[in-house]
Amino acid sequence: MTDHRKDIDTEFVKRIIEGMNEGHSWPSLKEMRENPTLRNLLRDENEINYLTGKFFKAIKSKIKLKCLAPTTPPCDKKSIRSHSIQRSNALSLLADNTNHIIMLKPAPTSEERPKSKAIRVGINNASIFEALCSKHDMEIFHEIDNKPIDTTNQKQLFLLSYRSIMKEYYSKKTQLEVTKQIAKTIYEDNDSTQEVQLVGVINAYDCYIGAFYLEKLKSIYDHAFNCNEYDKYFHFIVKQTKLFPFSAASLFTPFFDLNGNEIAKVRRDQPVPAMSIDVVPNIDKTTTVFCIPKHFLKQLYTLIQQIEDSETEYQLTQTIWEVALRYCETLVISPLFWQSLEKKHQKAIELFFDLTIYKWAPFLEEHKLF
Repeated sequence: MTDHRKDIDTEFVKRIIEGMNEGHSWPSLKEMRENPTLRNLLRDENEINYLTGKFFKAIKSKIKLKCLAPTTPPCDKKSIRSHSIQRSNALSLLADNTNHIIMLKPAPTSEERPKSKAIRVGINNASIFEALCSKHDMEIFHEIDNKPIDTTNQKQLFLLSYRSIMKEYYSKKTQLEVTKQIAKTIYEDNDSTQEVQLVGVINAYDCYIGAFYLEKLKSIYDHAFNCNEYDKYFHFIVKQTKLFPFSAASLFTPFFDLNGNEIAKVRRDQPVPAMSIDVVPNIDKTTTVFCIPKHFLKQLYTLIQQIEDSETEYQLTQTIWEVALRYCETLVISPLFWQSLEKKHQKAIELFFDLTIYKWAPFLEEHKLF
């Protein structure tokens, strides 16, 4: 293999690290090939193909966690596949006659940055995560899986958010293991420089910090669940509207409010504020529940007010859709509704979903649901 150590532009590596600190992603191979300066940093094609294969193998690897139920001692049973959006209610209600729904998912490629596409997903494989064993999944979420949502029942409102943090914690732990494997691959590569190794380690460390703070937040949820003290630690906003052609369930960190005002920066020395949204369709109406940990209320005040200030049902519908599209990873759309949109409308929604992964973008007429 060729020795590229002397050719590496350390200033470029520094810019990569600064970009990671600002929430940006790595440059794609295509971007590097098209940039005269960056092109000199690339290995030969055989080495690129070999390393790309190893990275994709790491990305696609499956991490199996033990049950995350808040028990003492910890449950040692293996976790099972669960749905963060209820299969028997929301998913079945939105699905077409072949039991498929639409999800916006990034499609990783070796050449370009991942671009999200609206793809058909069978309801058996939609919104899947593995965080609890069969026994605890049934015990913990029985009230929202087998009963209609009662907007006055704080335990049900809490459980919707609890499931979202379980899924997010599973995702963070999986992401951490993947970045550790990638860092190990970089470290074991004889041609990687110390600077590149450092970038790999920092990337894994950032994932570790994210998982660490999320575990701290999950411990608050666990305590509230075990002590039945839901309103002591959480603030709920509940809205009911006409039936939406979509569902969502995510814990998210809003770095900007809906007007583009900064709420939080990426920090390693303290947790960033988080909240959850659950959009639950049911026959003739949709119930939307926002759950905010009370210690984040001050930081999230402007976004909360923007949600609360919707004066008409139309404004509220568009606000809920914007929050879901802007912040949610798990977003499910009715195929029949999606097919009714013009292609340019679909493309605009896909592009907005992509743009807002890393930065704020204005919510325009072309992004609206109706």
